[in-house]
Amino acid sequence: MTDPVAAWAPLIDGLPHPAWVVALQGQAIVAANPAACQLMALSERALVGQRASDVMATPEDLAYWDEAAAGRAGRLHSDSLLCTADGRTLFVERSIAPLPAVRGGQPTHCLLTLWDRSAQQRAENEREEVVAELQATLESTADGILVTDLAGRVRAFNRRFAQIWGIPEDLLVDRNDAALAGWMKKSVVDGDAYERRLAALQIGR
Repeated sequence: MTDPVAAWAPLIDGLPHPAWVVALQGQAIVAANPAACQLMALSERALVGQRASDVMATPEDLAYWDEAAAGRAGRLHSDSLLCTADGRTLFVERSIAPLPAVRGGQPTHCLLTLWDRSAQQRAENEREEVVAELQATLESTADGILVTDLAGRVRAFNRRFAQIWGIPEDLLVDRNDAALAGWMKKSVVDGDAYERRLAALQIGR
């Protein structure tokens, strides 16, 4: 009988991203490529034999392995968290797919592939912190303030600005630039002069 692990080993070794082969029954990692070992900070010998559900234990992962144990292994592709041997928690994009059985029949193993998204997640967290700090600064002043980018797209405004312009609640929630601009234009005496002034400000940047 052909060893399914040996049959799939060349495939995962050639993948540029971290990848494991996992037994559907028992969820043991039976093979791992060098990229996976580097990501996990473990040798292949140390990584092989661990349960995939112990390494990635989000509710979605655990639900998948429960379904797999019941013979209902499908595909899963979403974000998850990975705990490494050196104590790091990584944000990853994870894909799981059953591997075709070597001689037909029901799949006995699956391929789990990872993409480390930790750097992108950190950048997103930092951006959200900057936005939160900006919003706190805007709300701390008594002036009405509108913040736009160089293209005129709205990035932030405070409640005082919304009060001065009488902006409806639905526009505050939707943050629709075109609708907001339209509301402001119709709120002034001379809408055309208002638009010309905005255009002049943008040209002068």
